[in-house]
Amino acid sequence: MKKKVMITGTNRGIGFEFVKRYLEEGWDVIATCRDPSKADKLHSLSLGSPMLRVEKLDVKEKDDYIHLKEKLSNQTLDLIIANAGIYGPRDLNLNQIEAD
Repeated sequence: MKKKVMITGTNRGIGFEFVKRYLEEGWDVIATCRDPSKADKLHSLSLGSPMLRVEKLDVKEKDDYIHLKEKLSNQTLDLIIANAGIYGPRDLNLNQIEAD
């Protein structure tokens, strides 16, 4: 049986590379990003691969979690890579930044 991974923050950088590598390894991939309509590179990958599914998830938006949970409620995942996030403001130390 194929393994399935969900990766957050996949429209560029490390997240996008994770998507490519897991597809190359034959995994089914659920790639999430803040705005799928602007994720051209992800959509290019999905045209060539039925193993890739692109979904909306802004990690700052509670409603996005709820919506994605409902869409994926009948599926199982073998791995979740929580790649999405931001760091800032850049002039603060990590211990000075609020969770929100």
